[in-house]
Amino acid sequence: MTRRSRLALLVFSFAAAACGGAGPVASVSSGAATSGDEAAAGSAAGWTLGGMTNGAALIENLGTHQRKVTTTAPQAQAFFDQGLRLTYGFNHDEAARSFARGAEMDPTCAMCFWGAAYTLGPNYNIPMLPDRAQAAWAAITRAKAEAASGTAVEQALIAALAKRYKGPEYVDP
Repeated sequence: MTRRSRLALLVFSFAAAACGGAGPVASVSSGAATSGDEAAAGSAAGWTLGGMTNGAALIENLGTHQRKVTTTAPQAQAFFDQGLRLTYGFNHDEAARSFARGAEMDPTCAMCFWGAAYTLGPNYNIPMLPDRAQAAWAAITRAKAEAASGTAVEQALIAALAKRYKGPEYVDP
């Protein structure tokens, strides 16, 4: 087992323990629950923007932090805000699902695509994972395409993140 595999296993073990193991992942605003098996099925769909939205739902009690972004869909804003909260809590996989769901609800929300690209990329705990490179590239490419309708700050955030990715291929750190 490589060092990277051991690190990933360790991180996922802590995440599973923090979520209470195999029980319900979280209560959602509709009153339903998402089981660990359903969450795994969403991951099995692959790291594509469309595949990531499987099982994405608004989760209660994550706090109230928000950042207004350019969107006409209130649900897209809600999923963007949730994605930020999850990112700040280092739950990048679930954050990516939230950002992708926001983008699905408003395909012109450049910042929803930005969020997906941001969370699919490398972070303090885990380097860029090979199976996410294509989805990260697709997300930042779409964010750049939609950026013109955003604010100057949104355009700057998208331009800055675009410098992180050289293309859709995985590059070994």
